Amino acid sequence: MLSNIVGNTVQGEDFFDREHELDRVLERLETDNVLLLAPRRVGKTSLMYRVREKDKELGRLAAYLDLLSAVAKNPEGEPLRVLQSVLGARVQDPEQRDRQLRYLIDVLQSDGYLVLESERYRFRSALLRDFWARRILV
Repeated sequence: MLSNIVGNTVQGEDFFDREHELDRVLERLETDNVLLLAPRRVGKTSLMYRVREKDKELGRLAAYLDLLSAVAKNPEGEPLRVLQSVLGARVQDPEQRDRQLRYLIDVLQSDGYLVLESERYRFRSALLRDFWARRILV
């Protein structure tokens, strides 16, 4: 039986033996978005941190941002200003922040995660929201 040793996320030289996964994610990001789905505590966050490090080495902009967690906390969804504040913690320039947020929301809507209803962004389905809420509200 396999045993999974768990701990904190790893970065830098502590990230190893995942080069295949890293290469696949970096390749996919050249043309598309990436959604990582896997059981808890298998290294998704560590992989995304490494993607961010690698993108920085390649001179590309990458940020780890969890907009869906902000939306998942409230079953009714959240207004644009809440999502702006989440992104504002990473992007200081309001014009750049709003442009990036618009892009992220467009992706999340076109990929079927979010819908805009009564000026609030919410999950398209209760199943998606419940999955995400369990992930962050544990």
